[in-house]
Amino acid sequence: MSIEDGKVDGTEISTYGIKMLNLDLGLRRDFQFPFIIADVTKGILGDDFLHKYNLLVDINKKKLIDGITNLFVLGDITAISSDNVISTLNKSIKISNLLLKYPEISRPNLFPKEIKHDVKHFIETNGQPIHAKARQLDPKQLAIAKEEFTFMLNNEIIRPSNSQWSSPLQYYLDVKKNFEL
Repeated sequence: MSIEDGKVDGTEISTYGIKMLNLDLGLRRDFQFPFIIADVTKGILGDDFLHKYNLLVDINKKKLIDGITNLFVLGDITAISSDNVISTLNKSIKISNLLLKYPEISRPNLFPKEIKHDVKHFIETNGQPIHAKARQLDPKQLAIAKEEFTFMLNNEIIRPSNSQWSSPLQYYLDVKKNFEL
């Protein structure tokens, strides 16, 4: 028996059957689920398990939240090497061979350093840009905005511009008093 969805490099993962286990996650209830016994170094809880028991993952706060009882347990975010990444690629689909051959096209890259094409995008404009009066930001919001812009500038996601079409920071307050850029 093997898991059809193997490693990213296309190799299969050996499995040794299915076993019904009771899992205690520290949420004051047991979770009974049929687990696949597999040749992996780290256990994997899939979305099928999370969905069945209404468990929510909060990556930002490093929590696993029980959506029924609202209890939570704290966890850790662990880096894994690309050798250990599991692929859920359906091998029967023709495009899967292309994705296995060129895995970089399906991996999100927030910081692309190298542009692999000569395409230049532009938007044709007519007339003068619309003008809005500049207003001072709340100091807390200004600090958050500066941190975000510094991050994007340092990672070359954005660049400075002195164009008449460049825009100052625009934001709005939502009902919950959060703001978005």
